[in-house]
Amino acid sequence: MKTSTNTRVILKAIDLELRASLKKDLQHFRMIQENKQASIKKAA
Repeated sequence: MKTSTNTRVILKAIDLELRASLKKDLQHFRMIQENKQASIKKAA
């Protein structure tokens, strides 16, 4: 019983880590996109 609980906790932690890093990547990607659009607007 104890092992399965530990495994569940570990999996949940990994899941949260993955979600957090995905969110960071998304924000970073959005920033890059916005910067590109901003520089295009400046050029035009």
